[in-house]
Amino acid sequence: MKDPKTWSRPQEIKIKVQKLWDKGEILVAALDPSLVPEGWTLTLNRPDSGALLEYFTEARTWVRDWETFLEKPLNQLWQLLWQEIQHRQLGANKLPKSFHLPNSQAAAHFLQCTTELKEFLRWTNLISDSFPSLKPWMLKKPHRVLEVSQDWPRILSVLDWLRKHPRSGIYLRQLDLEGIHTKFVEGYRSLLVELAREIPKFSPASSADFMDRFGFLSKPLLVRFRFLDPLQAPVVQTSTAFQPAEWSLRSQDFGDLAPQVETILILENEVTWLSLPYMPNTLAIFGSGYGFQALKPALFWLQKKGSFIGGI
Repeated sequence: MKDPKTWSRPQEIKIKVQKLWDKGEILVAALDPSLVPEGWTLTLNRPDSGALLEYFTEARTWVRDWETFLEKPLNQLWQLLWQEIQHRQLGANKLPKSFHLPNSQAAAHFLQCTTELKEFLRWTNLISDSFPSLKPWMLKKPHRVLEVSQDWPRILSVLDWLRKHPRSGIYLRQLDLEGIHTKFVEGYRSLLVELAREIPKFSPASSADFMDRFGFLSKPLLVRFRFLDPLQAPVVQTSTAFQPAEWSLRSQDFGDLAPQVETILILENEVTWLSLPYMPNTLAIFGSGYGFQALKPALFWLQKKGSFIGGI
């Protein structure tokens, strides 16, 4: 015998439908109705024959609550299915059996999410018109479509440009698209890479990194260094000989330098690096911020010199 506390209430059904929305099932069915052709039918916990006899007054109130619920506006969009129960003592009684939502539109009305559903269909139509192959992605991540919302026109514009310029060979800040700031592109890096994986006309992904994936140039790593014996520094030929002790070179240029020194010091503290005294045959490198990454092109001559490398 089922206690009245276990009988399904209208507010409990709303919680169940909300879960369908949160999981994306309602949005997915709006995008592809064939996935849920008959809608959703939610079975109600209801009085059994024993409970009907034991709690007849409560059962009548429970039925009236459901009838009142169905009198609300837009109730024509959903349906309460009934079942007649024959009882030896009470006779025939009709009780709600299940709650039926025939489609996504009905479910959205039920949750008062019609605006969100319209927005979803608006953006999915726009995305499909530009990139039909993105439909599987939209089915997998319907709420992501809504999260991006008003930004989709610009995202699709960037995506189209990236498709037409697969290896642009420019810096990202050089990207010139009307109404689109490069900071906007930077904010959607991961999404653009994700979407590109779903579009056959894009060149095969060689990297998950945005810059590598779309062939943008990265800012060069700079190596900042000092000749602690200024006379060992390279001479810059101008109108007069110029021999600066402190230099900053691109990583690759530094790799080609191969200075005639015997000792290499790498320091992470800038003040310590700046305050180093005169030392013959010594080069001091300021290593903060890039570690050893910028020094890779120079490893061949760093190793040959048997240099002492330390972090201070």
